[in-house]
Amino acid sequence: MRVLVISPHFPPRTDSESFCGGKFVQALLDAGIDTLAISMSRTHRTYLGDASARWRPLAAITIDVPSPPQLSLITRCRLGLRYQTIEWAGWTAAVVTRARELHQSHPFDVVVSRSSPWYAHLAGYWVASSLHLPWLANLNDPWDLRPFADDADSLPGLGPTWTARRWRRRILQRASIVTFPCDRLRAYELDDVQRRSGVHVLPHIGAAAVSAATTNTRFTIVHAGKLRSSGGGRRRANAVASAVAELIRTRKNARALTRLVFVGPEDPLLLDEVARLDLTDVVTWPGSVSYEESLQYIASASACLLVEGPLQEGIFLPSKFCDYIAAGKPVIALSPSEGTINDAAKEGGVFRVSPDDVTAALHVLTTLFDAFVRGRLSDYSPPASLVRRYQPEEVIKQFAVALREIGIDLT
Repeated sequence: MRVLVISPHFPPRTDSESFCGGKFVQALLDAGIDTLAISMSRTHRTYLGDASARWRPLAAITIDVPSPPQLSLITRCRLGLRYQTIEWAGWTAAVVTRARELHQSHPFDVVVSRSSPWYAHLAGYWVASSLHLPWLANLNDPWDLRPFADDADSLPGLGPTWTARRWRRRILQRASIVTFPCDRLRAYELDDVQRRSGVHVLPHIGAAAVSAATTNTRFTIVHAGKLRSSGGGRRRANAVASAVAELIRTRKNARALTRLVFVGPEDPLLLDEVARLDLTDVVTWPGSVSYEESLQYIASASACLLVEGPLQEGIFLPSKFCDYIAAGKPVIALSPSEGTINDAAKEGGVFRVSPDDVTAALHVLTTLFDAFVRGRLSDYSPPASLVRRYQPEEVIKQFAVALREIGIDLT
C-alpha cells in the first residue's frame, strides 16, 4: 500500500495547516503505510520554518515542488487550457509531472489532497486523473472564509477567487472520498452539494510533548496561538482576563498561585486590558515559539484556554484544541453555544462559555482553581474516549474506514 499526499503547506513551514498535514503523514508512516508527501515552497516568498525535532523524519519522504518562475503568456494559456484553470496551472503541471515520475518507479495506490490552500485539490484532481487512481480530498476549512471575517478590510483576501469557486463543486462531487475534521464543517460545506456517500469525518491529530513536563506548582492557564490584534481574527480573551481579576479578588491566595500564559505573538489590545486590570504580574507572554515548545507549555498547564470568535455556529475544529485534549488537560473554551466545541463539552473535560461572558468564565475558573488547591484537578480532565478520538492510531483507523468504502484496504 502506497499513499501520495499533496499538502502544499507542510513542515517545516510554520502554520497550523502545515502541522496538521505533518502529523497526519507521520501517523501514516508510524502505521507502517508507505507514504510520500508533495509540498510547495514559493520561489517568490519565504516563510518561517519550525525547528521542532518531530518534523525531521518527514524530510526524507517529502518532495518539494516549488512554485514555477514567471511563465510566458503562451505557456500560461496552454497550461490553463490543459488544466482548466487560470490559477496555479504551472504548479499543477509540475506536480502532475513529478507524480507520474514517482508512480512509474514505485506505483501509488491512492492520492490524498489536503487544504487549505484550495489548489491542493486542483493538483489532486489532475494527479488522480492522470494516474487513474482513487482520490481522497480532505478539507479543513470552509471554501469561503468571508462569513468569518474580522472586519470589512479583511474580506478581499478571504473570499475564493473565480477559479476556486468554479472548481469547488467539481472537487466536492468528483473526489472518490471527501473528508472533514468535524461534522459541523461537513454539514456546512455540503449544504448546497448533492453528495450523500463517500463523505467521512477525519479529525485533526492531537500531539503531546515528547517529554513529560515538571508538575507546575501554580494554577497555570495556557493559551497557544494568535489572538485578535495579533492576527488571530475575531478571537478575544478579554473575558478570561477579567475573570482572572475577579478570581484574585475573591480568592486571597489566587494572585500568588495563578498564572495566565499566552504562547504566541503579543496582542496589544489585550496587553492594555491586562495593565488596566492590574494583572501584569499574573499574565506572561513567552512570544512565538516552536511547535514542540508550545506542546511543552501545554504539558505544564493546569488547564488550557481556547478562544473562538463570537460566531453564530462554531463549525471549526481548532487544531490546538486537539493538542489540549491529547495532553489530557481541562479546557476552558470561549466558544459559541452551538458548535463543534460545545458538542465536545457535553462529553466532559471541556468547559464552554460564551466569548464575552465574564460571569461564566469566572465560575469555571473558580471551580478549577479550587480543585487545583485541593489536589483534585484531575477530576476535570477530559474522558479517555475524547482523548482517544484525536490520537494518531484512531485517526488512521477512520482513514482506513473511508478507504474501505471505495475498495481499498490499508493492510
